[in-house]
Amino acid sequence: MRKIYMDCLSKYYRIALLEDGKLQEIVYTEKDEKASVGDIFVGKIEKVLPSKIAFVNIGEEYPVFLQLTDNKEKNNTFKAKPGQDIIVQIEKEAYNEKRAVATTCVSISGKYSVVVFDNSGIGVSKKITDNDRREALRKIAEPYNVDGYSIILRTNCENTPNDEIEEEISVNLKKLKDIKNKGVYTKAPALLYKDVSVEEKTLRDLYSSEEDLIIVNDRKVYDNILKNGMNVEYYEDNIPMFHNYLIESQIDKLFSKKVWLKSGGYLIIDETEAMTVIDVNSGKAVSQESFIKTNKEAAEEVARQIRLRNISGMIIVDFINTKGENDAQNLSNLLRNYISKDRVKTRIIGMTELGLMQLTRQKIRKPLSKYILCECPYCKGSGKIFLPEMIAEKIKTEIINVFTNTIYNKVTVSSNATIIKSLKAIFSMSNNYKDNITFNTIETSKADYYLIEKFKK
Repeated sequence: MRKIYMDCLSKYYRIALLEDGKLQEIVYTEKDEKASVGDIFVGKIEKVLPSKIAFVNIGEEYPVFLQLTDNKEKNNTFKAKPGQDIIVQIEKEAYNEKRAVATTCVSISGKYSVVVFDNSGIGVSKKITDNDRREALRKIAEPYNVDGYSIILRTNCENTPNDEIEEEISVNLKKLKDIKNKGVYTKAPALLYKDVSVEEKTLRDLYSSEEDLIIVNDRKVYDNILKNGMNVEYYEDNIPMFHNYLIESQIDKLFSKKVWLKSGGYLIIDETEAMTVIDVNSGKAVSQESFIKTNKEAAEEVARQIRLRNISGMIIVDFINTKGENDAQNLSNLLRNYISKDRVKTRIIGMTELGLMQLTRQKIRKPLSKYILCECPYCKGSGKIFLPEMIAEKIKTEIINVFTNTIYNKVTVSSNATIIKSLKAIFSMSNNYKDNITFNTIETSKADYYLIEKFKK
């Protein structure tokens, strides 16, 4: 049974999807009213760069980024110029130093469909494989594919009554037309449409059937979910919900670079600004059969970790090399099957000549790490500091400089036990200055901390 836990009592809304007690997806969303993905604005173009990039003022702290050369948008934005009003929709959140990304291809999403203003026809989710059902869904959407509006039918349509799908398309089409009309006479910058909150949108996308159960610890949110006809329970226990259901401990493991597999192998996950690299290690395995088994386990866990950590952009996976001719293709097919469960668009490009699996995953929200972690002030995000021996050498140089270039002739060095031990070893090899140095071992949380105090005899 799938259970969706929603914690509303912390700084963020936290939504966790568990299947048989195992965490499959975790979403953090901010509670403030900043512009979020799906919101539609009438904005004013501030600047257009020669590279066909525009910056649009939507009334937020910073203008949003708008790419003018996207084929699906060229009819609407190609003649864009500074001072022009334009209707845009937030497509990607801002994070770090990257600004929010907007599009003129505005849309309204529902549980079963997406209504889009881009004049591109009717689309049916590739995850619906039954040809008869695909054709039936196209016929449902045909009457609404007019006046520049197109319809995308989502995976949830597969087993949904036709009248429910048609009703949603009709309502959202009218809503989108009203938004477009409102944008004509509204003074920019202004918000035209506030999409459903991220937590509501996430619940809508995660909740797939009446067999799913939502558990929430906020009475107001509980009442709203109940009104939408979802299967929901109110959590009243005094024990924090995520702690009680062992979700907190599973979240904590997501920030480890090493992820263990059942076979004894493990993954090493390195997230960088440019890309994410995942290395599959066999552990103690030595046979071809065990390599294949580890790769299969790794394929499932890679798909799960990408989804859990919300890793996006370019992803490289270095699986264990095997000798079978079809192993690479089988591995690609297996990974594609696991990736298909992901709500975010992910594309498997295939193996490189060096045997590395290439993937790309659409960027929508910030990665999970950006909500929870910050850069270490000591290592500046590198994850590395100087070896104790190197720090000791640096201290030695500073001490010699004190004795040779200042009026001071006695010092006290304070640091942790490891660095002090290295220092004593260095100065024990020479009688120079040894009697003028006092070593002081202290407890410190910073592994490379030291203090040199100078005195005159």
